[in-house]
Amino acid sequence: MTQKRMARDEDGFMQLWKEYEEKALERFRRANGGKLKDMILWTSHMTEPEFLHLLDPEVYTVQYWESSTNKQLPNLVKQGFQVIMSNYDDLYLTAVSGPGLVRETTGAHPTRLAENLHEQPEEVPCSTGSYGSSTAG
Repeated sequence: MTQKRMARDEDGFMQLWKEYEEKALERFRRANGGKLKDMILWTSHMTEPEFLHLLDPEVYTVQYWESSTNKQLPNLVKQGFQVIMSNYDDLYLTAVSGPGLVRETTGAHPTRLAENLHEQPEEVPCSTGSYGSSTAG
């Protein structure tokens, strides 16, 4: 980072991450005969509102791997990203995995999670309106 004259702060590290993503995309493109297919990126610090502009919604699909109460989803949709829904408190059926997810921390029970899945509305609302049909039901 010093050689590239990047600040050793959050913005500098995010810029470094962006460079890594660009190099990875270029390698994938070369290995795939010059074509880019959907690149899937899990929700992360990079998909937070202040850094989302570093990603191209024409290239990346974001796998939403957060709690259903996380407020990141409407912004992803508003910015034009396709989203794979896998919020771990309602749609992840094992209830023993996920980012630090265990029964003791969430109170989740596998049967309840399956019930939540079937209770999902056909259209999921967000601040920009509804954004697609649920396959549950």
